[in-house]
Amino acid sequence: MRLLTTEEYLATERPQLSWLVKDLVPEPGVVLIESPPKGGKSFLAYDLARCVSQGIPFLNRQTKQARTLYLQFDTSELVWRDRLLKIRASGTDISGPLYTVHPEDMKLPINILNPADRHWLSQAVEHCDPALVVLDVYREIHNADENDSTQMKVVGDILTSIFKERSLVLVHHSKKIGEDNFNPDPTSSARGSSYITGKVDGIWLLWNNKLKIHSRVSEPLNVSLKQGVNGLWSLSYPTSEDLDKAVLQLCHDFPTSNHHTLSKLAEQQLGLSKNEYFKALSQLVCPHSNKSSP
Repeated sequence: MRLLTTEEYLATERPQLSWLVKDLVPEPGVVLIESPPKGGKSFLAYDLARCVSQGIPFLNRQTKQARTLYLQFDTSELVWRDRLLKIRASGTDISGPLYTVHPEDMKLPINILNPADRHWLSQAVEHCDPALVVLDVYREIHNADENDSTQMKVVGDILTSIFKERSLVLVHHSKKIGEDNFNPDPTSSARGSSYITGKVDGIWLLWNNKLKIHSRVSEPLNVSLKQGVNGLWSLSYPTSEDLDKAVLQLCHDFPTSNHHTLSKLAEQQLGLSKNEYFKALSQLVCPHSNKSSP
């Protein structure tokens, strides 16, 4: 056994923190997406997986293009397929290496406390070899008592053994949140034992058209969202200050792209027309390296 001082440890060559989604999803790491039932969390998780598979921005954050695996254990196949058809019909690009298991090969129900079911999940991951896996929902992959921290640790240890070198998104139900609660805390809103929230690197609470994120690896985030007719979420900008920040963030995130290219990203990610983008940009001091070229 080798022992190191703090200085010796920091001088030792070790893996550095990296991101699948800048400042949102570490690689590897675990993120919990929670909302009340029918709160839109599956749409958010699917769009996250879609954006990573294509290497396009997610909620205006850069992504690292990578294979993704989405495992839907909660919604029936008929409903889930209908959702995907509507997303595609809306003109949303659903190409890219975003995989799911063939319906006839799905393990339903599944309980990863059972060795055979645990082996099935491991095999699905091995066959796909994804950088990102979404498990939707957390409650449906085990039959342990969510309120028992000892049982939740067993589930957590199994997940760690299967996904230790990957990024994992757990879609989870939150507790009921009262309409008079205008500032719910993501950590205390999650259903079940505090072990669940203590295990993950980031907790995303989707509620009342807002996404509130607490993370151990980046700054807290609290943004307004809007849900499109296809179910997918995008950033909403209630004030001009919010919009200005979003436009400038595009320039920071893509310093080698010209503004013509960024205007297309602004349309896709921010819902801005080309004219709206350049109008907003004209009022700002742009940090972009090619700011003089449209």
